[in-house]
Amino acid sequence: MEVMSTPERELEPIISIKEDFSLCQTLRNLIACEKYSSYINSRLASAIDNSLELSPTVARVIEKRDKGTKILLLSGILAREELDSKKDAELEKLRRKQGNRKVQQYGTILVGDARLKVIARDEAAERRIELYNERQEEIELERRAIDDRKAERVRIRKAKQVAKDERMADRIKRSKEKQDGIDSRRAARAAKAATRLALSQSD
Repeated sequence: MEVMSTPERELEPIISIKEDFSLCQTLRNLIACEKYSSYINSRLASAIDNSLELSPTVARVIEKRDKGTKILLLSGILAREELDSKKDAELEKLRRKQGNRKVQQYGTILVGDARLKVIARDEAAERRIELYNERQEEIELERRAIDDRKAERVRIRKAKQVAKDERMADRIKRSKEKQDGIDSRRAARAAKAATRLALSQSD
């Protein structure tokens, strides 16, 4: 048996919907989404129990509801991303602002105490600089002492080499003089022998 839908029952939910919003507009909030869903559910229930037939209006409302739901979902995602980016930017700004400074642990610090701490910090920094300069001077003195010891060893080695060369030259000179003396004595003996031989032959 075919159930015919009456114009009154067909128009009743549409009229109630149109009183609050237009079916030709895409929904922009959750209240409209609930109204669209309520309308769609009532029409589907009516179609299931054969009290009303589905119309193209239902398909149009479903399309508008899905489109609006996607818009709301994307808007929520974008809002969440923007909120996260703002939080990250604020945290980064706070981190840069704080830097490496230490938060005071024991309440508010007085101006005099702060000045004394600054003075003590400056004195400690100056003392560290003085110690560093003294250490550098000590290192420089040690380096110069090492260089002086090296130069002294080089000078001693050169003096020893010069003395050795002088002794060698003197030894060579004495040996040459000795050889010259031997040669002169041999020449003298040879001359005497030749003279003696000549005298013996003349006799």
